[in-house]
Amino acid sequence: MAMKTNVEFKKPIGLLYDSVNNNTGDIAIGIALSDYLKKKRIPHKIVDPFSFSPDDYEFLIIGGGFLLRDEGDSFYDRFRVPGRHVLMSMGTATSENLSYLEDYRKVTVRSSADKTRLLANTSGLEVEIVPCITLTLQKANVLPADTNGMIGIHFVADTLTSCDGFDDILNSLPQTKAVLPFTFYNKDSDLMRRTNLVGDYIFLDEYDPRTIFGLIGNMSAVIVSSLHATIFAYANGIPFLTMHQEKVQEFLDDRDLGHLSFKNSEELKEKLHFLTEDIGTNPFKQSFDNDLATIEKCFDDLLSNITGKEIKDFSSSKDQEITASSQLDRSKLQTSLLQTVVSHRDALIGELHQRVTTKQRKIIELESELAIRDLTYSAKLMKFERRIRRFLKRGKGNF
Repeated sequence: MAMKTNVEFKKPIGLLYDSVNNNTGDIAIGIALSDYLKKKRIPHKIVDPFSFSPDDYEFLIIGGGFLLRDEGDSFYDRFRVPGRHVLMSMGTATSENLSYLEDYRKVTVRSSADKTRLLANTSGLEVEIVPCITLTLQKANVLPADTNGMIGIHFVADTLTSCDGFDDILNSLPQTKAVLPFTFYNKDSDLMRRTNLVGDYIFLDEYDPRTIFGLIGNMSAVIVSSLHATIFAYANGIPFLTMHQEKVQEFLDDRDLGHLSFKNSEELKEKLHFLTEDIGTNPFKQSFDNDLATIEKCFDDLLSNITGKEIKDFSSSKDQEITASSQLDRSKLQTSLLQTVVSHRDALIGELHQRVTTKQRKIIELESELAIRDLTYSAKLMKFERRIRRFLKRGKGNF
């Protein structure tokens, strides 16, 4: 095997990920990738998915998220880039038309299930399982709120749909609860404020990933409905329960933590004890250390022959020119996503309202039935009392 020769790049590495949608997990992926390359003094630049040429970069690191999907989507097709690039800890939803990955420098996915999907129709592909780079995220130096000892709460519309009485379970928890917006594109902050949360709660604002990572790290435990909120808790060694999603379950199963997800209210109530069993300890430390070692090895293999240099000319995305066409495409995507999310949220609110109306109607029916029973009982009681009085007056006779 030939020895690697150090190479000094004339172009930056391009970081291509979902930098468009306002998703904490995707933004964290970009931050963590950039941090890692800065530490290695490797020139790099964040790529605008709507306006880029692969030739402007030594190669692309196409990273994270749930980006590898069936062809035909005008947005996600932008992440199917042929050439000598890198697929980094990718979440996958397809096994179709992936032969272009055979030319990649390195292909990594974030779970064993993702690897199985990827190899279904491309069996000759060399694929590694590398945990999400966000496990290396560093927390903010200054935090805007004191969440020490609180239980963090995050949920979305699907959580309420699947878990009837979810708010009642949260309200029953004795600790102070910190309501934490996480999937901003889902308008989760608005939804969580509309839900019937009564008791000792604080409602946090929308923060950047480092701040959220730090806030979660100070909590005693969390109940969440997001993969990366789960990852943030895991990386901080914080006990958690997480709403079942396929990608979340795949993350958990690879670490023998599948028991920490819930599909409905009954499962959530049965598993609440997991939030308090390991208080003051880090139940995930060995697994987490193994994850960090795997990430480190992946990057060492990828970057070991690259000479570090000053990165100030490449590391910022702020100087990236966004064309009018790119801005229009961004606006269209965000408008479409917003319409979908709001429609889903409003449908849920309507469903919850219907549930409340149905319960109220049942209560009215029950109260009416009880009132009729009371009247019937009162009438019988009065009749009985009259007969008693007649009996006592006569001093004889039958009822």
